[in-house]
Amino acid sequence: MLLGGYLKNTAMVRKISLLLIVLSLPVLSSFSQNQEPTGKAMPDSTAQITVNEFIVAVNSGKREAMQEFIALRYDQNTLSRVPLSALVSSNMRFYYETGGLGYELNTVYPSEKKLFTAELFNKLTGSKVKLKIPVSEEPSFKINGLIEMKLVNPTTEKDKVKQLNDDEIINLVDVCLKKLEADEEFSGAVLIVKNGEILLKKAIGEASKSYEIPNRIDTKFNLASV
Repeated sequence: MLLGGYLKNTAMVRKISLLLIVLSLPVLSSFSQNQEPTGKAMPDSTAQITVNEFIVAVNSGKREAMQEFIALRYDQNTLSRVPLSALVSSNMRFYYETGGLGYELNTVYPSEKKLFTAELFNKLTGSKVKLKIPVSEEPSFKINGLIEMKLVNPTTEKDKVKQLNDDEIINLVDVCLKKLEADEEFSGAVLIVKNGEILLKKAIGEASKSYEIPNRIDTKFNLASV
């Protein structure tokens, strides 16, 4: 899937051209997600609270709610290295992967060392995802890295997600795009091609807000760092 355009509320870059597999904001790579398992395991109550607060912030669909969560649960070292707006955008991409429908919490796993994990249910796709939240050691257990979600591979026939055809996939993608457009989180052009056949081609938002010029499929976008 090819997306060209700009994403709002990123302090350093206003217009970018993106090549992505999923509908998500740019994944930050300024610091590592790989935490060495040292120190003591964390109390499960802290993991439960952190996971619940994260889901509430994501499901709200509000950047202000996510900003409050970050201010409360992230360590100061991380906040000093990564712009707050970038952290908000990184976390809010999970919301838009549900088309605004949000997640349900299935399970919070026993705490690992320097990591909180949980299983969530994506209400749009009907799939299960594993949430990973890297945290510091006691006594603070503050978030000190990028939060991840990865698809959980089904282990039983009951857990298998229905195989979607091309039309069903495009319909789900369109739900996500419409939510991004409604919230003015993405403005640009989208192209999805399979085996040389165009499945989806559309323009979203404005090329110039000052002059209210809408984007077109052939709108040219400045290429910048992603």
